[in-house]
Amino acid sequence: MINEEISNFAEYYFPAEVQTKNRRPARHDDRGERATYHVTVPDIFTDVGRLSGKSKDRRLTEQERSHLQTYLLTNCEDVLQYERIFMAEKRFEYRYATEAELEEMKQKEFDGWMFTYIEV
Repeated sequence: MINEEISNFAEYYFPAEVQTKNRRPARHDDRGERATYHVTVPDIFTDVGRLSGKSKDRRLTEQERSHLQTYLLTNCEDVLQYERIFMAEKRFEYRYATEAELEEMKQKEFDGWMFTYIEV
C-alpha cells in the first residue's frame, strides 16, 4: 500500500517529462509522429510508430484486397449497421442457411455489397 502511495505521489510531483510507470509509452510507441486526419479515424488505425527495413512496392491481389476490405469493414463500429442490413438480407434470401454458411457469405460478399449499397 505504501509503495502505491509513493508511486502516486511521484506521478504527480515530477514534471511530465519524467517517465514513471504510468507515463511510459505504449509497447510499440517509438515516439514517431502521430498522424493527423481531417475526419474521425477509429483507434485501431492511429498507432504511433516508424517503419523499419527497406520498403518495397507491390499491389495487393484481388483476393488480398477483398480480405482486407472485409476485415476493415467488419471491425469498424461505424459500419456495423450496414453489416446488420447485409446479414438480414442474406437471412431472408437464404432462409435455411446455417450461421456458418451466412458467415462465409459475409466473408466473400460483404465488401462488394457495401460498395454497391453506398453507390445507390
